[in-house]
Amino acid sequence: MNVLHPDNVKNKTILFSALNWGYGHVMRSLILLKKLRKQGNMLYIVGNEEQIRLYTSENLEATFIEHEGYPFQFKGNGDFSLDLLQSLFELKKHLKKEHDLVEKLCKERNVDLVLADQSLGFYSEKVQSILITHQVNLPLKFWQKPAQWFYNKQLNRFHHLWIPDQAPPQNLAGKLSQTNNKNVTYLGFLSRFNQPLVCQKIYDVGVLVTGPQPYAQQFFEANCKRFENSESKVFIIYNGTDLQNWKNIKIFQHQTTSEMAHLLLSAELIISRSGYSTLMDFMALGIKNVELHPTPGQAEQVYLLERWKLLND
Repeated sequence: MNVLHPDNVKNKTILFSALNWGYGHVMRSLILLKKLRKQGNMLYIVGNEEQIRLYTSENLEATFIEHEGYPFQFKGNGDFSLDLLQSLFELKKHLKKEHDLVEKLCKERNVDLVLADQSLGFYSEKVQSILITHQVNLPLKFWQKPAQWFYNKQLNRFHHLWIPDQAPPQNLAGKLSQTNNKNVTYLGFLSRFNQPLVCQKIYDVGVLVTGPQPYAQQFFEANCKRFENSESKVFIIYNGTDLQNWKNIKIFQHQTTSEMAHLLLSAELIISRSGYSTLMDFMALGIKNVELHPTPGQAEQVYLLERWKLLND
């Protein structure tokens, strides 16, 4: 099968799904999906209710198919490895169910190309399938190395990898996205924000809450407590609450692309997790004055924090 670049994908029927791990995979794929739609492609997007709501709020023209997301169960104690291990049986069942769904939809909808953003079971054995991932290598401790074998096995089920990063050595993901695999295309950064804006600084601090539960809720509560008696002008962006204010803190829920860009750029300092999609957004907006906090136990975000410091010092 021929290797495809997004620029050359035109007038195809595309089946797509993104991992339901926070909002990053949905939002970083948005600009790519809009590009593919402009090139005359028909989009079928598989996602859970929350993901579909995000896509439709951004006016993405597509046919949406609702399907349950990955059954992640996090206890919130910072032991990601143990939580994932305990969910392994359910995760493997989901991978099989996801793969069967893809084969069924490919046949029913005459699909030409399957795209998956980190959804490892979303591939076809009969239709060219591409995985969008910034992480070819997992940041593992020596005793966790068997996980890389399982991960490689899943990666090899795809015909090609699209990596949302620059090619090494100045790549944002560092060793995570470095590979000698020939079936790889570096796409550059994928962000729904495509150009820096000039905005007046009207807030001292902005807090962006992202990632899976219950860690997102913990981050939200910690920053409410941190700034509730502060004289600083503070906002928090968090979709997991209906609150509009917490004492002196302004709280925002989901923002459109334009609204989010202006809000983030209106703060002197941004506090957030060090998720990869978040860092790509900061790069796109030219935001460098950030305070990053890795999600507890998530080795990838610990590594990305150090990589960010190296590239921005």
